[in-house]
Amino acid sequence: MRIDLMIATQTGQKPQFKLMRPKVSPYQSRIETALGGPPIRAADDDNPLLIIKGISRELYSLVVQAAQLTEVVDLLHCSTRCGTLKTLIVVARNEIQYGVLSLPTSQASEVDFLISDERSSLTADHYQATLTELVRLSVCIYCDLVLFPLAWITGVKTRCAARMRSIMGLSQISNAISRSERLDYTRLYFWILWLGCFAATRSKHQDWFEAELFRLLSTGDNLKGYRFLDAPFDIVRDWLVDFLWWAPICDAPAKALWVRLGTRVGHCAW
Repeated sequence: MRIDLMIATQTGQKPQFKLMRPKVSPYQSRIETALGGPPIRAADDDNPLLIIKGISRELYSLVVQAAQLTEVVDLLHCSTRCGTLKTLIVVARNEIQYGVLSLPTSQASEVDFLISDERSSLTADHYQATLTELVRLSVCIYCDLVLFPLAWITGVKTRCAARMRSIMGLSQISNAISRSERLDYTRLYFWILWLGCFAATRSKHQDWFEAELFRLLSTGDNLKGYRFLDAPFDIVRDWLVDFLWWAPICDAPAKALWVRLGTRVGHCAW
């Protein structure tokens, strides 16, 4: 099963075999036991994760599971007395990885997201499908960073960055986000671009993603008055941690990225 998941992760294809679940107690209840109660993320009605629920309930469920599992990983990271959580983490991460690789948009061709002459703007269904795939790719990148990491040479992050860049360009999603009246969509796209930047690091896509993020940050209308380029990194980070984010892995490259973005306007931004 793990070999199948590894190959599917590396190629971006749907796993060939059904997920084999071990005969253990449901990991959801074990997560709650490990955390001493239900994770805050699951109960917070104001959490930005809820925007994903309106896009795809199946994807939302996977993102919530990944957020909860991140809390368990952090618990293990902070305490050497939580070794029994390792089996739980492996079981849970396999389910999440299987889920994100099996979503329908994962098998869609990139040209399926193209805005053509006959479809000159994003319809509701097309907009939803595009955001679903961009969030799915962001989750894949996060899993490769934190929950289901493979060796850099497998090229998982570069493949995700290439597909993400292609879909963003073909769908013109940034224009649709710019026209949106909802700040939560802008926040989601903001997080997607940061994960894209992580994945594109040291690849031919790096400059494109950083330029796209800089463009978003430079446009006050998109961010409804937020002027992040003049803000310290901690302020920017507050917009990211409500999605999938684990400080020991994400903070250092995010700060480095923030410094690079700061040089574009002639000052260090944090």
